[in-house]
Amino acid sequence: MFVRGGAILPLGPEMNYVGEKPFDPITFAIYPDERGSASTSLYEDDGLSPSYKDGAYRRTTLNVSHSVKGFVVSISAPLGQFNPGTRKFGFIIKSTGAIPKTLMITDDGKARTVEMK
Repeated sequence: MFVRGGAILPLGPEMNYVGEKPFDPITFAIYPDERGSASTSLYEDDGLSPSYKDGAYRRTTLNVSHSVKGFVVSISAPLGQFNPGTRKFGFIIKSTGAIPKTLMITDDGKARTVEMK
């Protein structure tokens, strides 16, 4: 896969249909740009009903930046009323010529910043 510029691709477990099993963990494959940055917005809803029209959705912004010790991942507090509950987020940073860095955290719906060394 070739990605120009920074990109974060969310990946979930393989399913045959919506709701077959929990969407947990959600793994983010991160491809930083030449400055070491990438960002994305994760949109979620129940996948079954039109409740998203009434605010039953969740949008979480993720930003990654290069730091002296590695990378910093910033996760925003989500917008919207959909609550998937506590689950795990996995991060894999894939930099050109470097060994991928990985991290797994528990997402509880609060804003946070984590450092990947």
